[in-house]
Amino acid sequence: MQNPEPTTLSGGAKCSLHIKSYALLNDPYEVCFFFLDKRLIQVTLGHRGELFKGDYEGLVDALASKYGEPLSNRKTSLGFAANWSLNNGVNISVFYMDKLLPLLNLVYQTRLASEAEKL
Repeated sequence: MQNPEPTTLSGGAKCSLHIKSYALLNDPYEVCFFFLDKRLIQVTLGHRGELFKGDYEGLVDALASKYGEPLSNRKTSLGFAANWSLNNGVNISVFYMDKLLPLLNLVYQTRLASEAEKL
């Protein structure tokens, strides 16, 4: 089986709307809106500038001021990760990787459990 294209998630959702440059906290991000069956499943924002750990911390602080403290904010083997689980069925994750290659992603994703409740 071949890996999906970067514009396709493993579950088959496709990046149907792409914004090449979106300013967030004065930094450039690339935004991709993923849809499956005409429904928004995930929004991914990828940092496109020079990265520092302070970029991760600033993003986590901004999200915490809006959504409250994250459920987790921890060091990982490749960098750092913070996660929120909102009452409206949305998960928010921030990933900062300073090992291998620099990466900072912000992901908004619907929870499947909330969708299953509608069945």
